Amino acid sequence: MSDIKKIKRAALVVFCFVCASLLFQLAFMAHSMWLWRGWMAAGIASWNVATMIVVYLPTPIMLVSLIISLILLHTIRKESTPFNLRNVKRLKFIAIMLILLEPVLFLSERLFVHFWPPDGRAIGVTIYGGTIIAIGLITYCLALVFQYGIALQNQVDETL
Repeated sequence: MSDIKKIKRAALVVFCFVCASLLFQLAFMAHSMWLWRGWMAAGIASWNVATMIVVYLPTPIMLVSLIISLILLHTIRKESTPFNLRNVKRLKFIAIMLILLEPVLFLSERLFVHFWPPDGRAIGVTIYGGTIIAIGLITYCLALVFQYGIALQNQVDETL
């Protein structure tokens, strides 16, 4: 099997996984909104609008990253080469979104602990430790590798 076919097959598998992840994210949002309406109707005052904003603070970043990832994977599958400037820009955008995600998740968690529960007994235990930022930086480096691949491809084309 040629390398291009392997790339396209891998892009298809990852595309399916990202679609499932996006659907799961949307289903989670819909379910929690349904729960929230029930809690508000039942008079549970501690689950208020501020808490919902804090819970959903990182969601737009994740959704936009997943959608751009789907577009990137679709482009890789359909075009003759993955080395084009649109893919480089998409990779850089995803990298920036990942780098922004960790501080937003941290802030979201801190605010959630502040708002929930009202008696202040909640303790945040999630420690990100820079992992998502590191993945974002690695993604940015891969975008630069793609950019270099474009330059090499252009040099070969000019030589021929």
